[in-house]
Amino acid sequence: MFWLYLFLFILGLQLGSFINAFNYRLQTGESVWRGRSHCPHCQHVLSWRDLIPVLGFLFLKGRCRYCHRPISKRYPLVEMAAGFLLVIIWVFTASISWAIFYSIVFLALLAIADYDLQHYLISDKVLLFCLIIALAFLTFTGIQQGNLFNWPNSPLWLGLLAGALASIFLGLIHCLTRGQGMGFGDVKLAFILGLIVGWPAVILALFLSFFIGAIIGLGLVILKKKKMKDALPFGPFLVIGALITALWGSQIINWYLFLISK
Repeated sequence: MFWLYLFLFILGLQLGSFINAFNYRLQTGESVWRGRSHCPHCQHVLSWRDLIPVLGFLFLKGRCRYCHRPISKRYPLVEMAAGFLLVIIWVFTASISWAIFYSIVFLALLAIADYDLQHYLISDKVLLFCLIIALAFLTFTGIQQGNLFNWPNSPLWLGLLAGALASIFLGLIHCLTRGQGMGFGDVKLAFILGLIVGWPAVILALFLSFFIGAIIGLGLVILKKKKMKDALPFGPFLVIGALITALWGSQIINWYLFLISK
């Protein structure tokens, strides 16, 4: 199993490097599939040595080989996050088909979270990709299990219910705060996350998202990195809440039910 997890970690590093390039080109409007990677400062085309995930950053001591301007620490952090993400998913997901599904959608959600942190914006293109993957997988799973239209056992119908309720809940916050407390991109993201975790697990995912967001937001205020009125992107917290729920939701719910039954 060690070699499998090592392979997954290295694969994750490579995919994290792709996420970095994708998000950069998404912001600049460049083609994702054409053109060589280049320094964002001096525009010099990067060599293969510069593009080795994490190691390239370390060898260059965090500076461009050509103009010596600093390279954002966000690049190796995203690569490491993608590597650990794949390993964690495959360690804690018993079903191979669900592990593959989680790997695809949560890597895409990592791209969404990273872009939201940088630009306070959630990409509709990546959301559409996640929507297609989630609907296709849940439909396939329902057909395979023979319960595609069998309420309440159909994973597709439970996912659609969870997505609708989650987006309605965040949509109400968006409307009541006139977009100040919740962006509409978060409303759309909530629908995708509901599809992924299903009903009633989406309740836990939302609770964890708000709880983690509140803790981190309070910590940033205490450290004087943010002020109480400063905006904080909510997309990353939604993704973290959904990931925790997808991997450990059943254990958390069972633990909670055990506590309240005592």
